[in-house]
Amino acid sequence: MIDLAQAFAPVSARHWLGADPYGNDLALRILEGAAISISTAAIVTLITLSAGFMIGSASALAPASVEAVFKRAIDAFLAFPGFLLAILLASIMPPSTATVIFALSITGWASSARLCNALVHKALVAPFIESARASGAPMSRILSRHVWPQLRAQLGVQAILSMAHVILGEASLSFLGLGGPVDSPSWGRLIAEGRQYLIEAPRLSIAPGLALVLTLISFSVLGLRIQKRAKMS
Repeated sequence: MIDLAQAFAPVSARHWLGADPYGNDLALRILEGAAISISTAAIVTLITLSAGFMIGSASALAPASVEAVFKRAIDAFLAFPGFLLAILLASIMPPSTATVIFALSITGWASSARLCNALVHKALVAPFIESARASGAPMSRILSRHVWPQLRAQLGVQAILSMAHVILGEASLSFLGLGGPVDSPSWGRLIAEGRQYLIEAPRLSIAPGLALVLTLISFSVLGLRIQKRAKMS
């Protein structure tokens, strides 16, 4: 909605952070951007962790020769700069939230797969797992009752840290004009749009930038605290 009469309205009780060049309340647009960023990050994190969990677990249980192929494929994928691949994919696909989700999901599964592969290997050599094997317990039961439950804490930490990474990636793509629809109030797009008004209205870029930074710090601190508690327990 455009209300030019309120364009660049200063901070007030009506507009807590002022208004943008089109008269839209900046605080509301930042909140809308938060919903976009967090929902996008949640979907991408779910996709990447699910794919990484399945691929990592399957490779850890596969024969050594098959696992070696999986590991080389994962290493080759991780060797390529993920954000550059995301930029490439987003630039050749139509601008939409689905494009951002696809681009960030394609570039994020490999690290989760490598983590899950290492965690499953570590769990399988535990003494009680060896005892369960010796007692004749089927591998399906060992995995579902003993191995996979041990991965919850580590995957929880990975999910929180991945959220921060994806939020930054989504904001970066939007800043470059490769994010969602043009009218989408993504934090990256708000920062980019506010650059041309840095002299007369610097809050147009500073406010969404601070929202982005504080969100990244919050997810990072939360992930580190969960990781610390998991190690202590």
